[in-house]
Amino acid sequence: MKISSLKFFICFLLLICGLGLPASAFADNWPECRQQKLLSIKLDKAIRDGRLVSGYKSKSAMRKDLRAADKFVYKKCKRYRKKLRKLYKNSL
Repeated sequence: MKISSLKFFICFLLLICGLGLPASAFADNWPECRQQKLLSIKLDKAIRDGRLVSGYKSKSAMRKDLRAADKFVYKKCKRYRKKLRKLYKNSL
């Protein structure tokens, strides 16, 4: 009987640790979301104007990074959507 209760305790402890890990390990933070959104806005404006941003050799590289930044913002920054919308409106 002692062995099964010990197994239960170990499984319970692992379950608690496993459920607590994703919340802290994959938490999104405002500075990173803000930085990605500002990059997205800057690249979008440059592509629409037809100019290259310093550090990029082609527009296709800029489009690729724009898609990656937008994807990051969409997936990881859902908590900050209102702030990001205000940031976008203020940048126009």
